[in-house]
Amino acid sequence: MAFIHGLTADFYFSASDISSYLTELDPSFEREMAELAHLGDSWKTNLGGLRVGSFSVSGDYDVTLDTAVWTAFDHTTHTACIYYPAGSGTSPEFTFNAWVNSFKPGPASTGDAIKYSFDLTISGTVTRSTS
Repeated sequence: MAFIHGLTADFYFSASDISSYLTELDPSFEREMAELAHLGDSWKTNLGGLRVGSFSVSGDYDVTLDTAVWTAFDHTTHTACIYYPAGSGTSPEFTFNAWVNSFKPGPASTGDAIKYSFDLTISGTVTRSTS
């Protein structure tokens, strides 16, 4: 078993590696569930439905990255993304298109570096490759 430290992860946003700006990347993949409960049953049954994914991204503020994220937020199309949990060039690789659905540039404080965060909602299929 090979465990991986989180600092090896890489994230590409709109064809640019933004990993060096990030301090946290939190993916979530979920499936809608339809519940069935029939008379006389002892247990509920569930039917798997559509899948949905999202990413919460946070890091240190940078003007170049701010421009890229704001541009994606301001456009009417989604952005191509690639997530490598164990670093680029290693398996697995998650490829997807996503919308920037929230962007929080700040807050500014005299006692700390400016932080920022943004959230992505996946649109369409996620391709997970293990080559």
